[in-house]
Amino acid sequence: MSAGFKGAVTRKINQIRKNTAIPIWHRNYYESIVRDKDALNGVRGYIRNNPQRWDRAPDNPQNIQKFDEKLLELPF
Repeated sequence: MSAGFKGAVTRKINQIRKNTAIPIWHRNYYESIVRDKDALNGVRGYIRNNPQRWDRAPDNPQNIQKFDEKLLELPF
């Protein structure tokens, strides 16, 4: 079911933005089943708080140079 949803959303977004080269879905994404209210609240919290963590994300383009510099500082 999620594959059909993701496919439909991808087609619509690509149609609107007229661009298929940039991925829509985050790589290494996995689906999980939300079985109870606690799990649902956890997902809601993740969605609500995730944008605040973007400035620290290693795949944020602004952090790539910082990450590369940290790699160069490693002692090996």
